[in-house]
Amino acid sequence: MTSALGNVNVTGTTLQLGVPPKGAVFTGSVKTQPNGGSFLWVQLIQNETAVVTPITGNVVTCSAGTGLDNVYPYSAGNPTDDNPNLGLQAQYKEETDTFAAQMYLMWSSGLSGSIPVPLGSVAWNWSGDAVQNLTKHTWSEKTGTGTKGAGSFQPSLVSQPSEGYPTWTSVVVNGKCQIQ
Repeated sequence: MTSALGNVNVTGTTLQLGVPPKGAVFTGSVKTQPNGGSFLWVQLIQNETAVVTPITGNVVTCSAGTGLDNVYPYSAGNPTDDNPNLGLQAQYKEETDTFAAQMYLMWSSGLSGSIPVPLGSVAWNWSGDAVQNLTKHTWSEKTGTGTKGAGSFQPSLVSQPSEGYPTWTSVVVNGKCQIQ
């Protein structure tokens, strides 16, 4: 599996990873693909924290929590992508977003009664910091900020496949950490 990460940037009024719709792209492959079946993707959010600094007032921090990213499966087919972002609001002079997730690659045979099998996963993250020019009312990426990264693909162990299954106890809904 390969992972391609875009740039951290400010586009209009959004601090985001890459250019929509594809900030991080995940592509699964196997040496020998059986006839039929398909790839499924499951993403677990490990952390998302937004911090905003109002023009006047106290700094506000929002944590989206941990858990399944919206729905199961996150995506079907191949490849899949994600483009986390934070909407920039005029009442703030600075906004930051830090995001970390684990993307799982699963194989589904498509046979009745079968369950998807984990092939492995990759940890990935991004962060960005945008500041507003209060005179011009424009946003830019703060100098020296903006990170993105992905670990190496960690294959599931054939001898212990149950350890490779993604597990979660909560669901993280898009926009939960959007501060209004």
